[in-house]
Amino acid sequence: MLFDNCLEIGVIIKTNGVNGEVLVQSSFELKENYKLKESVFFEIEGLLVPFFVEYFKVIRNDCLLLKVKGINNKNKAITFTNCKVFIESNQKKQPRFIKNNLVGYKVYNQDDVFIGEVTSYIDIPENFLICVNYKTKEVLLPFNNELIINITENEVKLKIFNDLLKI
Repeated sequence: MLFDNCLEIGVIIKTNGVNGEVLVQSSFELKENYKLKESVFFEIEGLLVPFFVEYFKVIRNDCLLLKVKGINNKNKAITFTNCKVFIESNQKKQPRFIKNNLVGYKVYNQDDVFIGEVTSYIDIPENFLICVNYKTKEVLLPFNNELIINITENEVKLKIFNDLLKI
């Protein structure tokens, strides 16, 4: 499988229990009814290795419990900690705008008015914030699915109420 045909869904952060289950920190917000494909790919030494999904469960909006065939104990599962997890996807690749890749993006409001450039981010659980230079001041803006209108390479368009930017 080629990386171009896949979409990263997250990274394995730790094992869960003794039967080979792992916890995957998601790259995006998960809904309770999220459906996972019948197979996933772990990135191992730069290659995508396929695994069949036995079962999975969304346990938080940013984390899922995953059990794949062939990994049946904690000792084997722990060797996959920090592996990226991918699914096959025929969707056009979106630019990676998670975390530090946002630095340097230009931010516009819903009226296409330039607000500023992302200088850094603050990753608070359940409240991801971007730092933007606005009129010589640094402002923190929430960065979530409800506020994002569009993301293109090096540009982020957000629904930002003008009252938020009255400093």
